[in-house]
Amino acid sequence: LLAHPKDSWRLFGAFASALSQLPPTSPQYGSLLHILSILGDAAVIKDAISSQTLFHEFALPKFNPLLVSHPAKRQGVLKVMYHFCQEDIMAHIKTIKALQE
Repeated sequence: LLAHPKDSWRLFGAFASALSQLPPTSPQYGSLLHILSILGDAAVIKDAISSQTLFHEFALPKFNPLLVSHPAKRQGVLKVMYHFCQEDIMAHIKTIKALQE
């Protein structure tokens, strides 16, 4: 992800599309969230700041419509979002502000 950020746009787009079509109770939906969480954790280990920036620039535009139109899916998507930022209160605040924009 971090090595090829433009590929992230396609990856997050594919995940957002699949997540929007699946019911939040389906095993596939949970599996996709789990995969995204693993990707986020790995990206943070490699470079926490770049991981958060990558998510803000490439994933949030893809996931925002999902957050707005599917309230039942918000919790899972927001959990994934935190997997892409370091465990730091300032990083979490920055992510929340990015959501509000």
